[in-house]
Order: sequence, then C-alpha cells, then structure tokens
Amino acid sequence: TGFHATGELEIALQRNLVLAVGLKYYKVDYKADTATFNGISQPVSSLTSEFKDFNGDGLDITIGLGVLF
Repeated sequence: TGFHATGELEIALQRNLVLAVGLKYYKVDYKADTATFNGISQPVSSLTSEFKDFNGDGLDITIGLGVLF
C-alpha cells in the first residue's frame, strides 16, 4: 500500500475526435519478508538494505486518441 494519485484530461479536437492525457503518480515502499539464494533460505537480517528495502515509486504518463461514433 502507498500513496497513489491519478488525473486525466480530455480535449475535444473535433466533433468526433478526443485526445486524452493521463498522469499517475505512486509512492510505495516494500520490505523483504523472506530471502532465498540458490534454493536455500536466508535470514532477512543478513541482507544489506539494498536487498531488504525496495522503492516502488513511479510516474505513468498515458496518451490516448478516441474516435466517437
């Protein structure tokens, strides 16, 4: 779970043509619960922070063209 925000803008270009532009921002952090190397379980405490804590932040941009009929 984490913070998510989404927005979209639709612009009518012509009577039957629409341009849609969207933006989604998310800020999510993950933590490892288990670790396995070469099929052998390892304690998570033995991992460096690079492999224990993950950053799932991102930004998605979408562009669409709609034809109305």
